[in-house]
Amino acid sequence: MKKLLVTLCVALLSLGAYAQQAGDFAVGAKGSFGFNESRIGFGLKAQYNITKHIRAEVEGDYWPVKEHASDVMAFANVHYLLNVGERFFVYPIAGVGVSFVKSEEYTANFGKSSLHYSASNYTDFGFQVGGGAQLGLTDNLFLMGEVKYQPGVWSNFVYANLGVGFKF
Repeated sequence: MKKLLVTLCVALLSLGAYAQQAGDFAVGAKGSFGFNESRIGFGLKAQYNITKHIRAEVEGDYWPVKEHASDVMAFANVHYLLNVGERFFVYPIAGVGVSFVKSEEYTANFGKSSLHYSASNYTDFGFQVGGGAQLGLTDNLFLMGEVKYQPGVWSNFVYANLGVGFKF
């Protein structure tokens, strides 16, 4: 185990200089998995480094229809970047946003009785907290992974996402 850890550290250090600089701009695509309802979604994000350690982000996610409902979320987040290797960062996440939910009309059958649900649309406002990690593959290309918790949105939604980004 120690040999693996040392090998990993040497590999990370040998990747070359990769620093987040104020003014850096990045875009990315991600796939998401919601743990509460086993939902799969996808999204896009844009990031801007305000300082070396503080990054602003806007993101949007689409969660396709499952259990007669679909969802589009948009959030504005702030990351505090902690450099733990040449190309490796971890960061806490805090953000606010909105979720637009569309439910379909359907009928649930319970033996001899049934219950009819009408189609509806509603909006949830909320915040999210979480953590993430970013690994630079080249000077411009990186992988990212995050876990987020949204109290009050979709019954206290917890989800993770993995993605790839490109820094300009």
